[in-house]
Amino acid sequence: MKKVIFKNGNLLLHVDGKDVAPVAYTSYLPARADYATFREMGYELFSACIYMGDMPINEIAGAPPFDEAIWKDRDTFDFSVLDRLIAQTLGEIPTGYLLLRINLNVPSWWRKENPDELVKLSNGKTLMQSSFSEKWILDAQLFFSKLKEHIDNSVYKKNVIAWQIAAMNTEEWIAPIDGGAEPDFSICAQKAFSRWCAQKYKDISSLNAAWGTALSDFAEVEVPTAQQRAAYNEKDIVEIEKHAQTIDFYRCFNHSYAAAIERLSAYVKQLFQGDILVGTFYGYIGQLGCNSGHCALQELLHSKHIDFFASPFTYTAARKTANDWFYHSAMQSCKNAGKLWFHEADVRTCNTKSLYESMPSAIGEKNERMFLPVWFGPPT
Repeated sequence: MKKVIFKNGNLLLHVDGKDVAPVAYTSYLPARADYATFREMGYELFSACIYMGDMPINEIAGAPPFDEAIWKDRDTFDFSVLDRLIAQTLGEIPTGYLLLRINLNVPSWWRKENPDELVKLSNGKTLMQSSFSEKWILDAQLFFSKLKEHIDNSVYKKNVIAWQIAAMNTEEWIAPIDGGAEPDFSICAQKAFSRWCAQKYKDISSLNAAWGTALSDFAEVEVPTAQQRAAYNEKDIVEIEKHAQTIDFYRCFNHSYAAAIERLSAYVKQLFQGDILVGTFYGYIGQLGCNSGHCALQELLHSKHIDFFASPFTYTAARKTANDWFYHSAMQSCKNAGKLWFHEADVRTCNTKSLYESMPSAIGEKNERMFLPVWFGPPT
């Protein structure tokens, strides 16, 4: 059985009767990485990523998936990608344990089939799947079922001990925002917000009293406009009555992220009959705001389906060397809830190369965002 335990005041992974230190080596480019040396040094836990779809993991910056998509079309799943990844990370004869990060951003063919299920920004752009999309949740569960079936029939069945559920911008469950244009104006977001308001207020007169409106039915509820949100975000101290509609939407929006994570985590636990560690990027309340999707940590903190959270360090001072990077979340609260927190140390060094140099087939030389200072370490 796999679980998180307290031991000597610290949280550890406990895998089939054995304590495993929660320290992992990982790389986005496993073919260029050095997993073998870390295995020789005594590391037991490793991490790597697979991609359900073929679209960028950061649609604003244009960062691509770092490997092939697994879900090729509605009826075709190519798990040879995972088999190759296991050999690169754990060796031809698998040694150690894998924390498998699973990017659930939808493939391009899925977008064409489901245009109403995509995020729609205030500037009219449509991007990845909406956090409100029931269709996406159900298809992600189907993908999980196929993945579980493949792992069960593999030689590395006992080596894959954890699934990290990843999605949205930079696969960190961060809502996509394009130059200030916010989500989500999609049809599924509109319907979900109407239902959320009906559940909260029960009758339309209560909503009208809170919002200062004269709606006749919850079907008339609309997501707040870009202008309403801009007015809300003008000041640090907000008049609740004046911005009640916008506040309600942000609460509903963040809830949609937490609810999606909870449903997907519960499904994975069910697939494995509880014998799997499940986690996600989430809860960046130290730096992200109400339009990020990350402000419903309380809904997940005591979930029996989630064993760990993860984040990089915060992005202060462009993560320059010798600066004090603070944590993204309420670390003591997470520990008190028995949740591990993995910090992804994506800190660059003087040996760091541009992503274009490491992966020219995917990153164009003209992609200026990939050459910003944040991608590089100190000169020496």
